[in-house]
Parts: sequence; C-alpha cells; structure tokens
Amino acid sequence: HIGKLTELRLSFGMILKENCSLDIGENNRLLEISKLYLFNKAKLLIGNGNIISSNFFITCHSSTETIIKNNCLFSCNLSFINGDGHSIFDVETKRKINDMKTASDARRSIIINDHVWIGRGAFVLNGSNIGEGSIVGAHSLVKKAFPNNCIVAGSPAKIIKRNVCWTGNNDIEDINACKPYINMTKDLDE
Repeated sequence: HIGKLTELRLSFGMILKENCSLDIGENNRLLEISKLYLFNKAKLLIGNGNIISSNFFITCHSSTETIIKNNCLFSCNLSFINGDGHSIFDVETKRKINDMKTASDARRSIIINDHVWIGRGAFVLNGSNIGEGSIVGAHSLVKKAFPNNCIVAGSPAKIIKRNVCWTGNNDIEDINACKPYINMTKDLDE
C-alpha cells in the first residue's frame, strides 16, 4: 500500500521478494530513495508526514522489519540496513549465528519513532530503536535502543545530550513551536 505522497522522486534500484510487505502512509515527501531492497518476509512501514532527502538506502533482509513512524526528518546519504545479508557460521558448532528468523523481535527490527531527525551520512542497523523527538548526529552508527528527546552521535552512537526538542524551521525562536514534542528524556528502564 502506498498512500498519497506530497512528493516522490525515484532514482533507485528496487528488489521486492516474495511475501514482503511495503506500506507507505500519507503526505510523505520522499525526495529520493536510491535503493530499496525487501527480501523474503521483510516488512517496511513508513508512516505519515515524513521528509526523506536524497540518497536514502534501505535494505530489509529476510524476516526483518523496519518501521518509520510519523513526522520524521531524514538528511541525505543515509543507510538503513536490517540484517547481515550473508550467513555467518560458528565453525565449532556448525550453526548459523546470524539467523534473523530465530532472533528476537528487537534484534530483527529498526524502529524510528515519531518526530526523529537523522543527520547526514548516518548508518542505522538492525537492533536500533530511536525514541520519539530524538536527534541522530551526522555520520553516526546506530545499533541499539535510545530513549526519547535526546541527541545521539558517534560510532557507535551514544547519548550526548538529554532533554532536547527540535523543529525543522531554523528561524524559530520560541520553544512552544516544538509542541507536542517538548518532553524530558525518560530512560528505557523507567
């Protein structure tokens, strides 16, 4: 299902394998999705009101899901890669150690919650869950869960500032323009 898009520019290679699911909500501005790969039993959900800039690369390997909720802002040159794409085995036990079919839901997923801003050149990998109202710094590598209303940056990403909110308009001088995303950061174990 692909809903009404405000703008859509496609300059990409696309692979959609059997039993995959692609759902794009309403009023998204997808300026350029460069590559979109959905393998067997993979799911990609893009909510409503998101802005995706240029050169966005999304890979959902078999039995994984990527969820982008609502009102997010994505800079250019981003990669969302859910899974390894190649089998890795333990030589001693002969068992596959990166099988997504048997992994926990959290390890198989990328979840971007409402009103998240991801900076230029970031990599977001399986196991990522970025809390509502958060910001991911440019060129960061994200591969774990982070709470709401914080700035994460680095490789690997870590929290560098809590209790933040943001708006996409640089000319705004009043914090009230950030409503309803003015919240204190709550640690994940709270």
